Amino acid sequence: MTGTRQNWKFLLSSLLAFGLLASIPSSADVREQPNATKTPIIFDVMTFRGKPDLGLSQEMSFIYEWEATLRDEGTQLKSAGSKTKPSSRTIEPYYFSRSIKLRAGFEYIVIDIESLTPSDDPIAINYVELAKIAAPQSKIAWWNLGPLNVRRELISSLQRQKWQAEFDKRKELVDTNDFCILGAYFKSYDNIETWKARNVPRISEARRLYGTKPMFVTLAPHYFDKRKKPWPFISGKMLGESMDILAELQVDGIVLWSFEGSKLQLWDEQRDWVRAVRNRTDSDGRYKRPTLFQ
Repeated sequence: MTGTRQNWKFLLSSLLAFGLLASIPSSADVREQPNATKTPIIFDVMTFRGKPDLGLSQEMSFIYEWEATLRDEGTQLKSAGSKTKPSSRTIEPYYFSRSIKLRAGFEYIVIDIESLTPSDDPIAINYVELAKIAAPQSKIAWWNLGPLNVRRELISSLQRQKWQAEFDKRKELVDTNDFCILGAYFKSYDNIETWKARNVPRISEARRLYGTKPMFVTLAPHYFDKRKKPWPFISGKMLGESMDILAELQVDGIVLWSFEGSKLQLWDEQRDWVRAVRNRTDSDGRYKRPTLFQ
């Protein structure tokens, strides 16, 4: 009987010890706890006619090519007897600085000059540096300075290295930027999976180059198809899912942008993409995960 009681005591003490130990999280469990998630701020730079205040951030402004370059270059070249064709790549410091100063009250300024290629990065660096002088309180970035679109499933190890090497060449321009802003628009043939396959690798690669600088990604409520204007709208489901994916990727901001050509389209509150945005916006103008019923 004594041996039996000792066995029961040993069994009971073992069970208590196991239960007590099991209730204490191990160091590995603690390390695996996710960090506090970011809540992306949502910027509204859409230009619809009659658009109401959506309660989103207005602290971002774009400087486009026609605002950033010298308009009368052709006249100057001709008067000088030059046969050189005018190029939109000419920087005129006074004109550009004046355009920047008009936006100096914005927290974020984006320089969008699509005609410049990677070989023109020294010119782009000059633009960024001039902008920082003209608007010293603003944060400046070059538009869509990120890796080329790619499908992750098609990249071998060697292909990825070549892909990264092309972007590494632009490191000097990256270093002049205060933040990263990428365009992640929908093509007319896209569904959410093709959009995701094209953009998620780009965002991941951009993080490698930009480090801890803020990461903003731009979406539009319409397809980016220059052959059709006005561009057809995407569904609320597609825009909402893309916002959800960006939030899961822990971006710092989602920028809603639109371009309708020379004639601005009228705002329509009844469009399902508008509901998708409103259902994902909290009272502070930041992203919130929608409920199952939204």
